[in-house]
Amino acid sequence: MATRKKAKESAKTRKARVAKLVKTCDKRWEKLAKKYCPNGVFKLEKKDAFTVADLRNDKTKVVPGDDFIIGALWDNGYDEGMPLFAKLKKKLSSHAFNIDYKGDKYGYYIPPCDNMIWELSCARNDVVKIKQRLLEWQIQSLLLSLHFGDISIKDI
Repeated sequence: MATRKKAKESAKTRKARVAKLVKTCDKRWEKLAKKYCPNGVFKLEKKDAFTVADLRNDKTKVVPGDDFIIGALWDNGYDEGMPLFAKLKKKLSSHAFNIDYKGDKYGYYIPPCDNMIWELSCARNDVVKIKQRLLEWQIQSLLLSLHFGDISIKDI
């Protein structure tokens, strides 16, 4: 009984921590966007930038590139001689962008907010490229969770 109660409390604590991360992330991305967008490659005001709703409405399918997947696997300690390398590469190659992905408990990936998309719009100015970048962050988050044992290979 005590274990179940602790698990519920830790889930509440985790939800509160993620909510706090999202709130600080929103402020952080707003500062970054205000700093870089007027001076960046694309000079965008917030009203002209893409939003999370634009990402939801865009039906373009994005897939990760092989170079990115191999690099991400190498960064996490998987090289071509390991038996899991081919299996992970195949699973990650078929991984699709999910706008509702919540991320890991370590805060590497945080769900996108409008300020984050504004800053990414200033750097890329294309919905497909923004979705591609977010997909790469999702894959890195999955590999981080796999590395720490929070998920198994079946969950990818």
